[in-house]
Amino acid sequence: AGLERIRPQIVYENPVARFVSGHTNKFGEFLIQKSHLVAVFLVLLLITMCTGHSVGFHRRLIHRTFKCPRWLERLLVWSGTLVGMHGPFWVIHSHDLRDWAQRQRNCHPFLRHGQGPLKDAWWNLHCRLQLRNSPAFDPGSGIGDDAFYRFLQRTWMLQQFPLALILYAIGDFPWVVWGICVRVTVGVSMHWFVGYICHTHGPQSWVVDEGAIQAHNVPWAAIPSMGESWHNNHHAFPASARHGLYPGQIDIGFAFIKALQRFGLAWDIQTPHNLPTPGLCFSDGRRSEGHLPTTLPKFAIRPGSRDIEHMAPAGDHQNGQQDLRDTFYLSNTVPQNGPWQSTSSVVTRQVFLPAALAS
Repeated sequence: AGLERIRPQIVYENPVARFVSGHTNKFGEFLIQKSHLVAVFLVLLLITMCTGHSVGFHRRLIHRTFKCPRWLERLLVWSGTLVGMHGPFWVIHSHDLRDWAQRQRNCHPFLRHGQGPLKDAWWNLHCRLQLRNSPAFDPGSGIGDDAFYRFLQRTWMLQQFPLALILYAIGDFPWVVWGICVRVTVGVSMHWFVGYICHTHGPQSWVVDEGAIQAHNVPWAAIPSMGESWHNNHHAFPASARHGLYPGQIDIGFAFIKALQRFGLAWDIQTPHNLPTPGLCFSDGRRSEGHLPTTLPKFAIRPGSRDIEHMAPAGDHQNGQQDLRDTFYLSNTVPQNGPWQSTSSVVTRQVFLPAALAS
């Protein structure tokens, strides 16, 4: 009689949903209980990836896209060393080798991210490409002969210890684990993943002439990569400090450089508008006075073709615009600040201009 009043019923419970729900709750509880450790991890990760990797290593040391005091440059490069990838000379050499190889028709899959994500991750995170006839490498004056940079290259792993001692003094061993071990693991892995995805997936606004490998823009990765995921823009304008060129393209690294400029700590900041040879020319010889188009049309790369197919949004012709189906060329010669920068690239793109400018 008691069971009849209770009316028991057996209900099926999805084991996957139960597993996900239970572990999600546990993960949430962990974040709440260890929020101070997560904060240490995130703050140090954002600082080193922005000031060090994006600005110090990439936009200053490699591409020389802006000028700053020597002491600040060294501080930014030291921050980049803290990311944990390697020392400054290795980073320059790795970048330049990949950059050169991606302009060759027979680029090795290791250098063009030509395998699936699992194999590419294994290669780039745990292996190195050994060349039979390795080219000579000279970082250039002001870098290769800098005693501090040579010191960082020799002791790049040891640079974690001063920060580890500070973290240990503040929060004991858990702070060291999250501020050093977890941060370096996530930072290095994130660097590989952004590099892989930016060379394999995403929209393209530019095509580098004679480039075997074309980069992609990856909008969702803009914030965690500090703007480095606007990689298609960067391949088109490697000498530009600004990677997010159009409204809505978040570029935290460039915002940091502009903040330095406001305090008088950065100057001669190069963008596509003021590069040494900025002239944007249409295929018939007309010049655009060195300015980027004000609108960013949609483009699609046809599989197996270098051509660009214009995808005009509906209603553009009614808004006074016309599809010129024009191609313009950009001469983007980088100033001779080092032997690794004596390159030029020509990019082509179909543009969408107001009808008033068509004549």
